[in-house]
Amino acid sequence: MAKVSVVIPCYNQGEYIDEAVDSVLSQTCGDFEIIIVNDGSTDENTLNILKDYSKPKTKVLHTINQGLPQARNNGIKEASGEYILPLDADDKIGHEYMEKAVKILDKDSEIGIVYSRAEVFGSEQSEWNLPDYSPERILLENMIFASGFFRKKDWERVGGYRSVMKYGCEDWDFWLSLIEIKKKVYRIPEVLFYYRVRKDSMVRLIAKETIPVIYEQLIENHRTLYTDNVKAIFGSYRDMREEVFRLSEKCMAGKNTVEEKNIIIENQKNLIAQLLEKEKALESIYNSYGWRIYCASISTLPVSYILNLIKKVRAHHILLKCDRVELFYDSIEISGWALTGIERVEIYLDNMLLDKAVYGLPRPDVEKVYPFLKDSGTAGFYFSSKLPILCPLGNNHIIKIKGITYEGRKREIITSVISKGIVKPVISLTDIELYSGSLEISGWVVSDYGIDRVEIYLNNSLIACPDTNRTSSEGARLYPFVKNSDKSGFFLFALLYKEKAVEYNVLVKAIGLNGERTEMKHTVTVKDSQLLLTNGKTDCYTEPVRAKSDIKETLEIPVSNGFDVLSKSKELREDIQKLTIELQKKDIIIQEQKEYIQEYRDYLNQVEENIKKASFTKGWKLMCLVRRVNEELLKGSFIQKKNFFRWIKNKLLKRPLPEELELLQFSPLHFKTLKIYETESEDFSVTIKRDYDLFRFPLIDWDYRWQRPQHMSLQFVRYGYRVFYFSITTVVIDKDNATYEEIGKEVKIKKLQRSLWEVKLCSKNNMNIYRDIITDPLDFKYLLWSIDYIKERFNILNTITIVDLPFWTDLVLKLDRNKIIYDCMDYHWGFAGNSSNMLSRETFLLEKADLIITSSQGLFNRVVNSNKILLRNGGEYEHFSQKPAELAPELQNIKRPVIGYYGAISEWFDIKLFHELARRNSDWTFILVGSTFGCDTSCLDNLRNVIFTGEKSYEILPSYLHGFDVCIIPFLVNELTMATNPVKIYEYLSAGKPVVSVRLPEVEIMSPMIRLASTAEEFEEAIRNFLKEVDDLDAISRRKAFALLNTWQMRFEKLEESINKFLL
Repeated sequence: MAKVSVVIPCYNQGEYIDEAVDSVLSQTCGDFEIIIVNDGSTDENTLNILKDYSKPKTKVLHTINQGLPQARNNGIKEASGEYILPLDADDKIGHEYMEKAVKILDKDSEIGIVYSRAEVFGSEQSEWNLPDYSPERILLENMIFASGFFRKKDWERVGGYRSVMKYGCEDWDFWLSLIEIKKKVYRIPEVLFYYRVRKDSMVRLIAKETIPVIYEQLIENHRTLYTDNVKAIFGSYRDMREEVFRLSEKCMAGKNTVEEKNIIIENQKNLIAQLLEKEKALESIYNSYGWRIYCASISTLPVSYILNLIKKVRAHHILLKCDRVELFYDSIEISGWALTGIERVEIYLDNMLLDKAVYGLPRPDVEKVYPFLKDSGTAGFYFSSKLPILCPLGNNHIIKIKGITYEGRKREIITSVISKGIVKPVISLTDIELYSGSLEISGWVVSDYGIDRVEIYLNNSLIACPDTNRTSSEGARLYPFVKNSDKSGFFLFALLYKEKAVEYNVLVKAIGLNGERTEMKHTVTVKDSQLLLTNGKTDCYTEPVRAKSDIKETLEIPVSNGFDVLSKSKELREDIQKLTIELQKKDIIIQEQKEYIQEYRDYLNQVEENIKKASFTKGWKLMCLVRRVNEELLKGSFIQKKNFFRWIKNKLLKRPLPEELELLQFSPLHFKTLKIYETESEDFSVTIKRDYDLFRFPLIDWDYRWQRPQHMSLQFVRYGYRVFYFSITTVVIDKDNATYEEIGKEVKIKKLQRSLWEVKLCSKNNMNIYRDIITDPLDFKYLLWSIDYIKERFNILNTITIVDLPFWTDLVLKLDRNKIIYDCMDYHWGFAGNSSNMLSRETFLLEKADLIITSSQGLFNRVVNSNKILLRNGGEYEHFSQKPAELAPELQNIKRPVIGYYGAISEWFDIKLFHELARRNSDWTFILVGSTFGCDTSCLDNLRNVIFTGEKSYEILPSYLHGFDVCIIPFLVNELTMATNPVKIYEYLSAGKPVVSVRLPEVEIMSPMIRLASTAEEFEEAIRNFLKEVDDLDAISRRKAFALLNTWQMRFEKLEESINKFLL
């Protein structure tokens, strides 16, 4: 008997069957059987293939055509395996799918469905981005593909696949049956299933009109499941609406998170940076004495050649492309792209300057620049504005688009455009009068393309629709319309029987013959309070009173009448699909950029080749020698001068030269292969050229608890800077006469990701950064040599150093070509582990720093230095706002409500306050996530409603946070916490969670969004109030909106602006 039975229904799919079977035979788990069910195939090729099919472990079952659900059932009946895997004849599975699924099913008997991530192949090629499994959302949409593992006994228990699902989705129905018997679902986080997409694929062939029928059948089959989860269904429905809104915002903003787009932009920046670097180098070469000596020494490469080369580089320096130009009667819309160092785009109409789109200075009312990274080298422009002149339909006008770089170079596009005239109808209201029983409204609508009709709404209800084919409509008198006229009038007199308010919203819609629509809204007030009399009687309207029936009872009536939300959810998914397609259309622009990149790359290779030829000549070496004398002997540091004499010595003694002494390192150009369209795991060989590199001297190591230093360092990396994050421990060199070379060999460099390194420096003594200060001259010497080694290895010239702790003060003040930022993020005197000896250096650091940033107003007020900014903490919204597929194990099947806290449980945690709160509320569960080092928690040992989870990694914190009903911050109130701006508060709010905190100055400014408390009684009251409104969508949205406006990215942008102002 086999462990797994793989059932493959086949109906006229013989051409694919071998691929499906071979993917099963290649499994790392060998205990299986394959059952192919020939479901009455009529295709001759399929019949011939299956007639004598003889692959290992495979048998063929021939039946009449009964449809896919029954074909699967027929195969499973013949199966001997404990576990079943249905596999369509045109799909494939990964080599380890079976082995990993079997281990999961063997380990946990409560898991009834195991599936994985998936990819599509065939006519399309991409990852199949199915939503994460949710027991609520699967009632609205299926996120488990058909080829999931399950137990045969469970199949027998639920009666197998239902044949009544004649329009498809039989697998969805079957999964619901398993969920109905309380079976859990597990998704393997790897791509192990491959779904073939064909023009006739089942997913594509489900007709829109059959969707309501499918939902009706699903509810009929699983009425109890849907009834018991009706609240969750509406919650999922709401989430889908939010997803539509989110995607709509993306489309409107022109943003796209497609990974390829980021890679392409990175490559553009790299190419541009390299071109600019080479252009500057070529100009410096031409102006140097070394080059003139070189030109005089040879005749094969005249000066005119390099001049022409420079001109060619400049000619290709700016690329301008216009995607769209549309001219209307009184407005214009233009969009396009400009590459490499663009500063602004100027728009001209008939040689008249309309306006200019300046990069980085968007004005939404006139024009905007697409939100690409600053100085990325790629700037999109979109110009939409009213015109100072009128352009009637059919008139021809000249549009000129001029792109201008920071250096003043220009590129123009000139095109002729014919005005489209008045495309959208223009509405002009001449009169609107509202009485308590009647409405009178009149006006004109104008369009160069003719008017079709006018729709008039009162409080969102259509009361009249005059069109060009009728001279009157019910309750309305109209001016005579003329068919296809470019100008039509309307007049409406309508009696109002149902409306009794004193204020109404009137909406007028004009629809042109070209389909364009225009709306005009008015709010009008009733002019008198008397009812209109008709035939001597008062017309009255009474709203019938309807009983509010329970939602559960609503489900007992026929589905087609009582549960429209299921059908509407399909419409939402279609909206999501349309918006996704819209985003994909935007990516067409990216494809066009590839052509530009290819043009850059080809030309760059040509430049490289020509310069390489020159680099092998004696003249080039002579130029390198001149540069070496200038940079090392005349202007170099002590170490550089030492290297120069080492080189002279080796040359005179004719010794082999070490790589670091080679003359060619002083070549103005270095030749590297440019990699195009690489994955994130690979490194780009060219780094964006910035004005400086960043050194971070922190107070915690990179792998410690994720805080402000790591977050801000990552922001520098994301904006194109190289970051060197120094460890708080050093490599101890226990000798007094170590050489520079020995120190360089001992420096530890760990690459964390692209453009980010963690560095461990060398020192003579072991040092504790919280208690010691640097006094030993050998410590200074070894530390500075370590930094010099890093600078030489990575070709670092200018640096900005961010110091997080006064311990580093005396070291960073000795660095050359360096600006110092002191990030004062805590009141360091409030930590018991910090020594007064070390902290005494803070006064000196505050005086000498070029810029001081503080995380709270209290710290800001302490700083005397004039170059200071308040830079509060932030949150990583994307990381915490999305609910994970599964909550943390400690929060599954836990008694609710759950009151949660995560972070350090240390000397500043008010353990007495927390103990009293937990003791008073034994029916609540309290979760504490974090290390308890430095805090005596023994008083909580006897409280069964308090759970300690220990320290958890930053990556999995959302799985705890989203399991909390209310979050708390129970700190002691002292000098330390009074100066604290808690990072966790932004993370709590990113998830939309309610927060109760002690009264701290930095938290009080966030009230009333956050409730404040001082005692256990006040905490209890605030939490109880929050628990009453835990599902308040408006409150959740406000919290998330606040967090979205306080992200680390926004904090970085403010810091970068201050660096440009104070330090550069």
